[in-house]
Amino acid sequence: MLVEELLERLNEMDSDAEVRFAHQPNYPLESTVGSCIQIDPTELPRREIDEIEAIVQSSVDEGEIEVGDIQENIDILMEQARTDDGARRSDDQFEGQMVVYISEDQQLGYLNSKAVEDLGWE
Repeated sequence: MLVEELLERLNEMDSDAEVRFAHQPNYPLESTVGSCIQIDPTELPRREIDEIEAIVQSSVDEGEIEVGDIQENIDILMEQARTDDGARRSDDQFEGQMVVYISEDQQLGYLNSKAVEDLGWE
């Protein structure tokens, strides 16, 4: 589903209605909605980039890598990290496309039985 499709569906709803997050069809629960974020799934997390840069800098400090080769080595390690990470490999379908995540916030309890029925989770 694209953001545009979600917005179209939401535009059909009462704009004053509370939004909740329904999950686990076999054990239906509801929660409040937390954060919404947008990411490029092919990007490495900042902590991984920092680790790669530290590894390369350590190699420079120990004389294993020439100063002029720093960026090349960083690029090689970053590409290797991208292809070695199973989670990112599974996101190949999103290459060049941003992804929006909506998080769960506070669990409220069991999902309302009418919602279970209307979602087709019975």
